[in-house]
Amino acid sequence: MLVLERAGRPTASTYVWDADQNDARLATQGALVDLPPGKWRVPSADDCRACHSPLAGGVLGLSTRQLDRAAPSSAANQLVDWSHRGLFTRPVDADSIAKLPRLAAVTDEHAPLQLRVKSYLDANCAQCHRPGGVRAAYDARFDMPMDLQRLVNTRPVAADLGVAGALLVAPGDRARSLLYQRMARRRDVFNMPPVDSRVVDREALEVVGRWIDSLPTSDVGGEPAH
Repeated sequence: MLVLERAGRPTASTYVWDADQNDARLATQGALVDLPPGKWRVPSADDCRACHSPLAGGVLGLSTRQLDRAAPSSAANQLVDWSHRGLFTRPVDADSIAKLPRLAAVTDEHAPLQLRVKSYLDANCAQCHRPGGVRAAYDARFDMPMDLQRLVNTRPVAADLGVAGALLVAPGDRARSLLYQRMARRRDVFNMPPVDSRVVDREALEVVGRWIDSLPTSDVGGEPAH
């Protein structure tokens, strides 16, 4: 449960159902729940705050660029639909929305490859990978130009996974690209995302891999991190 306080500070709480499924108890420190054939790790409040941080606005995904698409319940644009439902303090219309930036689905083969990658990183990574966020070199926010994101040809701040010549993104080389390697990893704290993700997003990984393959080896997008 995520509560956004009046001052804008997010407060996170997780609960675990009892064996009878009649009540749930607060699990401030998280928990391990038997879920055959294994166990399910319930995140702690700190785990929730790692992504749902004040820096990212607490609530993730509620941005015009991410919601600017067809509504699942109607043929209307999602933002126009919400405006008609009275969910905004000021109404919006289709003409004004058409001028706003818009994310592309990572599976949208009609969208440019780089746009799909930037969109995916914004939706899935930018809550942590931004100025003032985690100790990392790059800025994943969508409105940051690629050549200023410090992603391509940038050395990692730490945790190179033992990869010789590792870069956050090494043009034309998935094996040396830590963005790709950490997205494909599911065994330790170096997984990306690091919390409660046990299945690799294969579609996204392949798109990111294709984008890395497409980058010219002379492409320089960021200074080495210090």
